[in-house]
Amino acid sequence: MPQSPTFVTTAAGLNRAISAALAADCVALDTEFVWEQTYYPRLGLIQMGLPGERIYLIDCVALSDLSPLARILEEPDLPILLHDAQQDLQILHRATGGVPQQVFDTQLAGGFTVGDARRSLQQMIAEALGITLDKGATRTNWLQRPLSDEQITYAANDVRHLPTIYEKQKQALVETARFAWFKEELAFLESPESYADQEAQTLFLRVKGAGRLRREQLAVLQHLAIWREESARLEDRPRGRVASDAVLVALAQRRPEQPKQLRRIHGIPQHLLRNPRQQRLLETIEQARRMPREEQPSMPKRLVEDDERNLQVDFLLACVRGLCQRADIDATLYTTRAMMRDLIYEIAPADNRLLQGWRQTFLGETLADLRAGKAAVRLAPGTPSIPELA
Repeated sequence: MPQSPTFVTTAAGLNRAISAALAADCVALDTEFVWEQTYYPRLGLIQMGLPGERIYLIDCVALSDLSPLARILEEPDLPILLHDAQQDLQILHRATGGVPQQVFDTQLAGGFTVGDARRSLQQMIAEALGITLDKGATRTNWLQRPLSDEQITYAANDVRHLPTIYEKQKQALVETARFAWFKEELAFLESPESYADQEAQTLFLRVKGAGRLRREQLAVLQHLAIWREESARLEDRPRGRVASDAVLVALAQRRPEQPKQLRRIHGIPQHLLRNPRQQRLLETIEQARRMPREEQPSMPKRLVEDDERNLQVDFLLACVRGLCQRADIDATLYTTRAMMRDLIYEIAPADNRLLQGWRQTFLGETLADLRAGKAAVRLAPGTPSIPELA
């Protein structure tokens, strides 16, 4: 029968859990949070699983200081196991300040071992261990106390089996000589730059509808996107609750100068029509209106496509899918259509990941041959043999 998890509700208990983790061969981590009404996620639990099914449930409602957990993340010799790691690591970084040093993402590892980098944790456990987990507590309020038995079981199971999965996947990665490829793909999660805020000046590029605007309008949108982001962070509310993309685009198109013009914007929320927010909004628009022409932003140039090269993209993608399937590598992990398109159109070739690292080792020469009209298929040493293309 599975061991009951240990609840951590005090600073002393947290230190004991950290000591246990630092003495272990690996530590599995997961988070449960609520994110519907805030800019930042509100942590309810951090689950920590150690070999032998030792599980700690760290109560983030009871604990005000989670920074000691950075010691676990930053221990260079301690593998940190997560499933679909990026979001959890972003949340853990904000809560603890720690940057992970030894990440092992079991979902990503599936892309190098069984050819599927998108399997859920439940699917992976069922296939690897023959254990079926209940998913009933997926959508619950993790800030409420006390937690239900169902929530506790669900939370514990998210880390209970990861150490066992880790050992199986690590062995498979080593046996196929792909462990270095896997770690290369994870390197960005071990870089401090990955946890920095997005460059403020480029926030407008994420606004839906930005591509319809002229440069002078984009200048306004750029300023408004920064204003919205700062407001959302300050008030800890979703950016869409400050102003929707549609409202930002309408403001950029109309560029109102007076309150009465502001009130004519379709769909503008009432809270933006009250001071001091109304005044701040108009000042932001006016500041953008005064931006010199040479400083106004522009959208990235659209690629001028042609049918012949698009057919080559389609052909190479089809070849890659077949080759990756034979080699048990997820084709979506190896490339995206955008990466292949940039290769064929020779857009920033020095930066194209298909010509670098494990991707170049795996299929680089084959891609070059296929582009040159040759049929030979050459793979990295140790890869299962694949019949030459007809």
